[in-house]
Amino acid sequence: MGLYIAVPEAIIDLTGATILATGDVDLTADATADVTATPGSIGSLLDANLITVLPEARIEFDGTTLEAASLSANSSVTASLAFQDTADETEDTDPAADAAITLLVLDGDSTTAVEGNSVLSVAGEVRLAASSTLNLSSQADGAPDTAGGTLAVTEVQMRTATYVADSASIGALGIDDPDNVNISATLTSTVSTAATSTAGGADDGGGANRSEQRLADPNEDGNDGDRAETSDDSVGFAGAFAYTDYRPLTEAYITTSGSVATTGDINLSATATDDVSTSADGSNTGAGAGGVGVAVAIGASKVQTLAYLGGSANLAASAINVSAALNAGNS
Repeated sequence: MGLYIAVPEAIIDLTGATILATGDVDLTADATADVTATPGSIGSLLDANLITVLPEARIEFDGTTLEAASLSANSSVTASLAFQDTADETEDTDPAADAAITLLVLDGDSTTAVEGNSVLSVAGEVRLAASSTLNLSSQADGAPDTAGGTLAVTEVQMRTATYVADSASIGALGIDDPDNVNISATLTSTVSTAATSTAGGADDGGGANRSEQRLADPNEDGNDGDRAETSDDSVGFAGAFAYTDYRPLTEAYITTSGSVATTGDINLSATATDDVSTSADGSNTGAGAGGVGVAVAIGASKVQTLAYLGGSANLAASAINVSAALNAGNS
């Protein structure tokens, strides 16, 4: 099985830096991955069934001294990944083998961090933000005159975080406190995992192919407690198997022992909007097929969206607004 890895990075590291600006400071770190592929299209020699993307966008204030009229710091990850495999009638005719496989893995981080003993002195607006936008599709399709199982997998670990921690402080430039302090983390994701069966269906491969191995242990953690099963028994093989493992963390927080002061508001927000679907369809396999068209779809998720205050911070503001919202009505 071939492997393709993409590692887009955008990092602004201001550890230990001193920045004295008479005007505005605007910092942007954007990491972008845009991949549309089939297993045979990735490179001239590589027939890949696994795409792994590891995006990182980060703005780091750590032991940083900054003076500015206003401050905007925004880290963002954008990943648009579409991976499709379709069974080939000249090669995929064995019902005990896999005819189409797409394994799509994203493990990313988008972070804006104010930590250590950083001191940010700002007269105007302070906007600290991290965002992630994901559009992911993993699709394994059967076809006429083909046989074998199909397997589509999408695995997502995505951290989107903005925070003020340790002993860091945000406050006045001279006698002018910041107008407002806005700290936000935002995730928007659309994830689709789909598998359709071959015309000839699938037969028992004795656990030798990837679809059967994933049915036995979907997340490959060595524990079969999450294996595919009916009320009677486990499912050893299937015509189409789709599996999504979706585990994003979106968080905005203040846990510093320092101070955050503004003449306006402290606005702390974490927002996630998710549209996650997993589907398997065995209808391509007819009644006279040599194999089965059993379809299995499993979606596993642990979605965390957190906004919170902690530590012993001295917070001074007209109002302190803390909100966390998870919008997952289409999942």
